[in-house]
Amino acid sequence: MKIPAFIALAAGVLTLFGGGTARADFEILLRDGGNMIVDKYEVSGEKLVAYKGTGKVEFPLSQVVNVRDRGIDEAAAAEAQKPVKRAEPPQWAPVAPRPASSTLTPEDARARDGELSRAIAIAYRDLRFAEYRGEAKDALQKRKEDIAKLEAERSSLKKLVDAR
Repeated sequence: MKIPAFIALAAGVLTLFGGGTARADFEILLRDGGNMIVDKYEVSGEKLVAYKGTGKVEFPLSQVVNVRDRGIDEAAAAEAQKPVKRAEPPQWAPVAPRPASSTLTPEDARARDGELSRAIAIAYRDLRFAEYRGEAKDALQKRKEDIAKLEAERSSLKKLVDAR
């Protein structure tokens, strides 16, 4: 399916004139294989409206494959890193004792195993998408390390359940 010329032109203009030093928040993946980095977006009816410092562009939702969160810009990150004064817990608050043995029930183990299985499958899918998009090697390595952690947790859960 060919993308309309006005969408390609708008995407090109936003990409060309929108290059700032701050990281954008979202990457919009288009059905024709193109992508666009934007500050924010919203879904309005049957269209996706993408905003960048230089303006906005609208896409039919049928042309959008995925919107990926890339993080926040530096200005928002600086605001978020301001120290927050937290209330101290009362001195008299009792501390619950640690259980003598694991309180993991078979139902809990099956539920967690299902969660881990889904998380591993999604992580592998996201890794393949990242490889297809041509992400940096260190980003791909981080994804692989995250998958290894999930698989290790699932393996240790299986050992714990099998030991019972």
